[in-house]
Amino acid sequence: MSTLSIRAITAADHAAWLPLWQGYQRFYKTVISDDTSATTWQRFLDGAEPINAALAWQGDKAVGLVHFIYHRST
Repeated sequence: MSTLSIRAITAADHAAWLPLWQGYQRFYKTVISDDTSATTWQRFLDGAEPINAALAWQGDKAVGLVHFIYHRST
């Protein structure tokens, strides 16, 4: 079995991210529009946005995802 690695997404990761994102929606029995998903993806890539994403990789296969927001501390 390959080592698990986690790294921030890049623009080239969209095809790996999308099936995981769709699976997340199926699991929670929700539908997020394609437009909203596309906007979210672009926000992940925009350094001015506080929202981020990373993928867990096992070899060359994405096997997990995380979305997170940095909040300023006081």
